[in-house]
Amino acid sequence: ALLGSTVALRGCWVRRTEARYATLPFELRTTARRCDFVGFESATIAGAARFRCATFRGIARFESASIKGDALFQSASFGRDASFDSASFEGGASFHSASFGDVASFRAATFGRRASFECASIAGVARFHHANFRGVARFESASVGGDAWFYAASFGHDASFESAYFRRFAKRRGSTSSPSVPRRIARP
Repeated sequence: ALLGSTVALRGCWVRRTEARYATLPFELRTTARRCDFVGFESATIAGAARFRCATFRGIARFESASIKGDALFQSASFGRDASFDSASFEGGASFHSASFGDVASFRAATFGRRASFECASIAGVARFHHANFRGVARFESASVGGDAWFYAASFGHDASFESAYFRRFAKRRGSTSSPSVPRRIARP
């Protein structure tokens, strides 16, 4: 349904959604109960992207996407791979209480403002290498069942990992340290 400058998909089943290389000059809002495949590679979303409580049963691809407003994925469920590689989040990005299946990949993603992964659960691997966190990054009480890769990630403000659990935490290429996660990474 098109509502002014907002596209809203509520409580529906979306088998396949693709908007590769598209420019969406509106806010995108969904609480779809089931999305089998989502492809927003290289898309530009001019407003906010609201995927609060959405269920992505298949692959979710947001590689090189540019989200100009806030990206809200609170309590979203990603059943398989979720890829946000090289994505640009110009507003705040919230994955608070989101759950990820196999892989949550944010390689070379740019977070312009606050990035929240508080209470997020990743069953498999978390990839944040070369990610750029320009605002505050919050990973409190997040859990990663596999490796959590942060090598070459940059933090412009404090990053908090209090009460987070990662099976293995790696800050450098080739390193897979123990589950000991730093409580804080202070701003340089």
